[in-house]
Amino acid sequence: MNAQELLKLIKERRSVRAYKEDPINSEVLEKLIEAATWAPSSCNRQPWFFVIVTEKEQKSKIASAVGGQKTITNAPAVIVATINLAAYEGVLKNNVAPFLDAGVALENILLLAHSMGIGTCLIAGRLQEDIIRDALNIPNTHKIMGLITIGLPKKNPQPPEREALQKYYSLNRFKGEQGKEGLFKYILLQRKRLSRLGGDVSTYYRRPAERIDLFGYARSKVRSMISKKNRILLSYSGMGYFLEGMPKDKVSSLVSSMDERWFTREFKGLEHNLILSPSLELISTSVRYDCVVSLFDLHFMDG
Repeated sequence: MNAQELLKLIKERRSVRAYKEDPINSEVLEKLIEAATWAPSSCNRQPWFFVIVTEKEQKSKIASAVGGQKTITNAPAVIVATINLAAYEGVLKNNVAPFLDAGVALENILLLAHSMGIGTCLIAGRLQEDIIRDALNIPNTHKIMGLITIGLPKKNPQPPEREALQKYYSLNRFKGEQGKEGLFKYILLQRKRLSRLGGDVSTYYRRPAERIDLFGYARSKVRSMISKKNRILLSYSGMGYFLEGMPKDKVSSLVSSMDERWFTREFKGLEHNLILSPSLELISTSVRYDCVVSLFDLHFMDG
């Protein structure tokens, strides 16, 4: 593999959250662990230990430590990555080295898996470590750094937009955006991700003092989608602003109780709503949606 092929592989890798039921055989899983162990580590400590989880009950326990994510329970296998903190006594104690060592090892798994046609999703942060530790008998000497779900992808997500390369580096000295002006430019860059379907309200901004009708823009976008016979899911049942003049049979919303479902049916005419449990899991759905609209960030997510 030459440099161009490697860069292509890196760019094409995606976080996959929907998997086929086909199991991943042990030889493939061992190859992924082998790739991880060939990552660089501080002073060649090689501090990693990985737990491969394939049992349904064990995956459910792990999922409960991450808000009950279906991505974990539905994946044929999950790799839980730990770092032996005892290896970092001395100058590297309380250093960032364990996190760097874990990160490069996990990236090796992600890239090799993608090259083999296997989907993965790295999950880290907000892990209830004690739950995972108890479920997998992980000793206190090892810190849980993250986990990777693994399986054959049902579909490969489209890549998110990237900013111009020059935004991410400078030569010899740091020359990032500074102060309030830099912060505002950063906000505008985030707004450029407002729509994966082509919408971009960031071009309407000129100065922080100016205002634009974001809701008006979003409503026109939703109306345009519905006119093309797409089904829309609103992330909040109170989004009545979007419903004016729209065919209700094509619009649904997330609701958190049967009472809220009754309200949206009786007063807003929404027949098909997705019920969320207190842990934010979907309880029931009979409809497939083409687009999800989030009230709080005005994000549009296709598929």
